Amino acid sequence: MSKAFFALFCALSAAHLVFSLMKNKKGRAYTKPFLVPLLLISYLTCGRAVSLPLALALSACWLGDVLLIPKGKLWFALGGIAFAAAHVLLITAFQDGAKGSVSALPIIEAVFLGGIALLVTLSVKDGIPEGLLFPIGAYLALNGVMNAFALNRYLTLGGRGALLVLIGAALFFLSDCLLFPVRFHKNRSLVPGGHFSVMLGYLAGLSLITAGFAL
Repeated sequence: MSKAFFALFCALSAAHLVFSLMKNKKGRAYTKPFLVPLLLISYLTCGRAVSLPLALALSACWLGDVLLIPKGKLWFALGGIAFAAAHVLLITAFQDGAKGSVSALPIIEAVFLGGIALLVTLSVKDGIPEGLLFPIGAYLALNGVMNAFALNRYLTLGGRGALLVLIGAALFFLSDCLLFPVRFHKNRSLVPGGHFSVMLGYLAGLSLITAGFAL
């Protein structure tokens, strides 16, 4: 990836994480819209062939980030739709050159992570806005399916790049699992670090996925 833009991404991400630790909502809101665009630019200028689905997935993540800044059920729903689209685009990107399953492991992982998605969603169901329980659970399950495709890509292609993508996808899933209690549980301090932990997993996950494609 472009070292200059990636360095800017890392610096601004560090600032955003510090604001998260300080519970500085204004600082988080000011820095969040610029994070993924810097990562996207660093990928587009890496000098390698660009995966259009990955570029669109990063764009959808940026849209989701922006839509989740305002409070309210509508904004949360729209942000969720943007991130769901990002997962579908990531699945499309992961299929490039890795079509067909080499084992049952990806299917087993999808079922396993789907079970985790169900448990996480049910654990915070009392705090989820009315009418969003099923869509939110389905979204987290979709993240699990995205992870299964990342595993299939690694099993099919192998190599360092596919491994980075696999780890990045896992961190993305972990970030979403942490987001649910941070956003919906009555005890918001249940997750150590709160938004810091959520964003650390999210930004690290996207970085590794992008770096895996840039290799």
